[in-house]
Amino acid sequence: MAFKIVDIIDEIENYIENDCKSALLDKDKVLVERNTLLDLLQELRDNVPEEVATYQKVISNRNAILENAKVEADTIITNANRMTEQLLDEHEIMQKAYDSANKLIDDANARATEIVDKATNEANTMISSAVTYTDNLLAGLETIINHSIDGASVRFDQYLDALKNNLETVTNNRYELSKSINSGDNN
Repeated sequence: MAFKIVDIIDEIENYIENDCKSALLDKDKVLVERNTLLDLLQELRDNVPEEVATYQKVISNRNAILENAKVEADTIITNANRMTEQLLDEHEIMQKAYDSANKLIDDANARATEIVDKATNEANTMISSAVTYTDNLLAGLETIINHSIDGASVRFDQYLDALKNNLETVTNNRYELSKSINSGDNN
């Protein structure tokens, strides 16, 4: 079963790998278009509740399976008890009936236990898979966010360096202008 969240994460990875430019000084970092990444993250956020609902249905199905197993077990036991009563009414085959009824009850209990165990194992497997899947999604999202933070930090540092260089140029120009004005006054 393919989930939309996996498709969105693939789309984010494809966007980073194919559509983003590498940072000037570090090839492991990329420049991303903020709105594109935010749109993809919003789409991811919008789809998480749908998939959580799917996992809740899986858990609900587990409870339904267990309930059905209990009902089936109760029916089997009730039928076995009814047969036991009928067989006990016939005195000459009483011992045979008793043995048969006990076997039916044992078989019913074994079948009920088998059904409940199987349903519990399947439900636990589904829950474990859902938790693992969600953890993997969150780990991927965590990586994407960390990369975005790193990229933003690099761009901010580059922007700050450019502003410092511009400030130094303006300061030097003012100094040169001031010297020029002062040397013009001396003439």
